[in-house]
Amino acid sequence: MFERLRRVHRAESKLKDQAHMADLLQEINLKLEVQLDGCPISTEDLVKLAPGQVLLLDYPLERQATAFLNGRPKFSGDIVATESKLAFTVRSETGDLMV
Repeated sequence: MFERLRRVHRAESKLKDQAHMADLLQEINLKLEVQLDGCPISTEDLVKLAPGQVLLLDYPLERQATAFLNGRPKFSGDIVATESKLAFTVRSETGDLMV
């Protein structure tokens, strides 16, 4: 009798349950950050920064950026301009989408 209690029986998920889970997942907020690597700045220049000053990123347009999902690298792609805003175009997936 106790042997039966130790075995775990996994029930098949029903379509209704899957739809409910999909609805719940749509409401989850994830943190997506796009990072430009390789922009060194000296401590002297950093402490001199003031509002209104421009920090030259010196980042080539053809160089790919990395998008992080909840702190983990997930995508690589390009920084592009769309109307008056910057955007990120995904070129490839770099990590597992499971967070």
